[in-house]
Amino acid sequence: MKKNRRFSIAVMVLGAVILVLGGYLVYDVFSKSEATIYTYHDLQGLYTYTTETIAEDTGDEYTAFYDLYLDENGTFTYRMGTGAPSGYIGNYVIKDDALVLNYWFRTNSGAGLTVTVGSKTLSIASGDTLVDADPSLIVGNLTSVMLKKASATAEQEYPQYEKDVSYILNNYEILREATNQ
Repeated sequence: MKKNRRFSIAVMVLGAVILVLGGYLVYDVFSKSEATIYTYHDLQGLYTYTTETIAEDTGDEYTAFYDLYLDENGTFTYRMGTGAPSGYIGNYVIKDDALVLNYWFRTNSGAGLTVTVGSKTLSIASGDTLVDADPSLIVGNLTSVMLKKASATAEQEYPQYEKDVSYILNNYEILREATNQ
C-alpha cells in the first residue's frame, strides 16, 4: 500500500513538472512567433519629422526638421536643423525592435564631410514609425523625435545628393578633425 502511494505521488509530481515544462515551451514558441522581424527592405525609405513652430523671446519663430533616409543597402543619411542642416552618414543595423545607426561622417551645410565615430539607437515603433529618444538637435521642450515614413512622392522628390551615400562620398570633400596629440 505504501509503495502504491509513493508511486502515485511520484507520478503526480512528474506529471506536474511535465505540464509546467510543456506550458513554458508552448508559451516560448508563441511569444517568439509574435515578434516582428524587420528587414532592410521593410525599413528602406525616407522618414521625416517637423516640429511645430517655436517662438523665441526675441519674437523669432522657427521649426526644426529631421530627415532620415534608410537605403536598402544598409547605409543611411540623417539630417536635421532649424535652417542650415547638419547630421550624420553611416551604416545601420537592425537588432530586434531597434535600429542602430553607426556614424562614419558628420555633415553640415557645406560641401564637406568630417570623419567621426559613434552611434545612435532608434526604436522601431512599427514599420512606418521610428523613435529617436535622444535627438542630436533639441529645440523647445522636445524630448524625442517620432519619424514617420514619407509618402512615395515625397521620397521621390527628396534630393539625390541628400540620400545616396555613394553619391555623397564621390562628390563631397572628406575632412578629418584635428586631434590634440
